[in-house]
Amino acid sequence: MAHTDTTVLVAGGGTAGLSTALFLRQHNVACTLVERCERTSIHPRARGILGRTGELFRELGLDDPLRAAGAELGLSFGRPRGETLRAALDAVSPEQHAKAQEDVIDLVFGAGGVLDISPTGPFRCPQEAMEPILLAAARERGADVRFATELTDFQQDEDGVSAMVADRKSGTRHTIRADYLVAADGAGQHVRERLGIGAERGGPFGHMLSVLFHADLAELVRGREFGAAVLENPKACGVLRPINNTDRWVFLMFLDLGSVPGAEEYTPARCAESLHAAIGVEDLDIDVQSVLPWTAELSVADTFAKGRVFLAGDAAHRMPPWRGQAATIAVQDAHNLAWKIAAVHAGKAYPSLLSTYDAERRPVALEYARESILRDHDLTDVGRVDQSVARLMGGGGQYASAAVLPEDDRPAKPLPIGELVLDGRPGTRVPHAWVEHEGRRISTLDLTGRGFVLLAARDGSAWCDAVCQVAWRLGADLTAYRVDPDAGDPDERRRGGGKYGRVVDKSDGGEADGWAARAGLTPTGALLVRPDGIVGWRCRARPRGVGSDRDPRLLIAEAYLKIVGRP
Repeated sequence: MAHTDTTVLVAGGGTAGLSTALFLRQHNVACTLVERCERTSIHPRARGILGRTGELFRELGLDDPLRAAGAELGLSFGRPRGETLRAALDAVSPEQHAKAQEDVIDLVFGAGGVLDISPTGPFRCPQEAMEPILLAAARERGADVRFATELTDFQQDEDGVSAMVADRKSGTRHTIRADYLVAADGAGQHVRERLGIGAERGGPFGHMLSVLFHADLAELVRGREFGAAVLENPKACGVLRPINNTDRWVFLMFLDLGSVPGAEEYTPARCAESLHAAIGVEDLDIDVQSVLPWTAELSVADTFAKGRVFLAGDAAHRMPPWRGQAATIAVQDAHNLAWKIAAVHAGKAYPSLLSTYDAERRPVALEYARESILRDHDLTDVGRVDQSVARLMGGGGQYASAAVLPEDDRPAKPLPIGELVLDGRPGTRVPHAWVEHEGRRISTLDLTGRGFVLLAARDGSAWCDAVCQVAWRLGADLTAYRVDPDAGDPDERRRGGGKYGRVVDKSDGGEADGWAARAGLTPTGALLVRPDGIVGWRCRARPRGVGSDRDPRLLIAEAYLKIVGRP
């Protein structure tokens, strides 16, 4: 029987699993991914990529191809409502449609909008287009990806996980030994059930039928593109979503709550009849491609980790799709987990760091779950855009865990997802500003993503010198940059294991609105940023005087060791 040894076995080749493989490879962690299906999803379950997730794809160098793959949806805003699609669109005036577009554009490009706080904005990319891009990148970057291969059994011990997988075409069995298993096996949650992990549950809130179909509606919608149309038709009530704004669409049809749908009951002919009624266009040629029955319900695992097994994506949390956040949460799960596994595997962090995955990501899932219930069937008025900068970012809250050091004796508390806090406080994403580095214009976010980074304000040279010494003594992957508003030749040098560089703050508005001000720092302050771009520690100003409690080397070393889980 064939056998494979790897560091991480990923079960599931959807958005969560492929993202996990990509972030693991970013940290040079060997991984094997198995997926029971023969190919990526053909059904566009998710479309929206919010700002923070866009930043993570940018970190991987994949934001441009993903954005291009969903470019046809770029003008799709607003939620018209009517008995048929034709009636819904006719009820929206050109002024209302323009206002819906302008509102979202202003939230992204306007003063105080997304692009003031992020190097990239939200975009749409259908899941069926996104996953092949992620798959190709994962394979290109060295992940061992095996489709049509099913995880059939596994056992874990103190040192790792032993798994049995089967090739679904040939029936050949294969053993895999891994240090860790990441269960990204979707809503079926087979690994979670095998582990005996319970869940907070809610619902069902409705039985749904997702119908993917081809129909040429280009003339009907041209100039009136929408995000989702609410169609309240007695023969077919549901939500119509565009895939390319011309001939590819998906209809989410509401069924009676008392009946559980089965695909066999809804033949292509029956679905086409319902679609004709809902669209309201005579003699329309409709080709039903796929029918997917599902139930809108809530399930958040009681824990996202058990031993050496971790849950990510729908395997960890499943919720009604009204806010369209499933892909956003899944990618952020993967990003949070990958650097922690990498650090522990490389011996640069203690195993206790892995417990912070559950401590940080589960509260986020619970917040989204609560909102999905509160906004159950929140299908807003015609032309209204129910958004905010915080919601378009989709990741501006605060983590609270042992890997985040509070600034006082009070532990940090997770912030609601509707609150956007990017002010440098520990547990939040490092503030964005455009800086010049080695002749290139980059974001402060581009300085992070691999190891730990200390970002010091203008007069923070002492912090940077200290990082170089701490990195050498601890064998830590530490880098330091001084963010200086004054132009000049970059001062870069290597000392020990750390790299000390200087970047020029190119923020508009001068020093008062520069990066240090955004980060809540005085000219002598500094942030210690984790590999996932989250602030782990902040010192607003360098302590004055002498003594061990004021020595930058000891302060940085103590903060670093606490974050990586030293007992």
